[in-house]
Amino acid sequence: MAKKYRVGVIGSTNRGNYGHGLDTVWREFPNTEVVAVADDHKDGLAKAVKRLGNPRGYADYRTMLEKEMFDFVSICPRWLDQHRDMLLAAAESGVRGIYEEKPLSRTLREADEMIAACEKKNIKCAVSHQTRYSPILDQVQRIIADGGIGRVLEFQLHGKEDNRGG
Repeated sequence: MAKKYRVGVIGSTNRGNYGHGLDTVWREFPNTEVVAVADDHKDGLAKAVKRLGNPRGYADYRTMLEKEMFDFVSICPRWLDQHRDMLLAAAESGVRGIYEEKPLSRTLREADEMIAACEKKNIKCAVSHQTRYSPILDQVQRIIADGGIGRVLEFQLHGKEDNRGG
């Protein structure tokens, strides 16, 4: 029988929720099991526990990381103010891998600190830039390269223009 990898999910219903499915993505992998979830919002935690198949629920991610042993941790909140602390706590807990909502951090200094913590413990860290791998982008690139829309003079992109990531 194949090993089941233990997954912990850190969410925050009041701080950007659970990203873009970073909590439920683990259902796609039959060799993973979400065994615990943390959310500092009582109602959000109850919903996450139900949505994720009734893992153990914690009101504080630090308590969850102290009490549980995980192979992987998903850091899901879209608000960036907690990413650094959550990642550093997960790295200290001894996980093998971390999957985090984009962007990684608020500043380059924070990013350097987070990367160093993962390198020190030999932890793989992935940031959820899923749209980058979307097949539609290959099609757009091909249309532009083939001259299908003429010469591109300018791209204008607008984010949410607030403190959320994702």
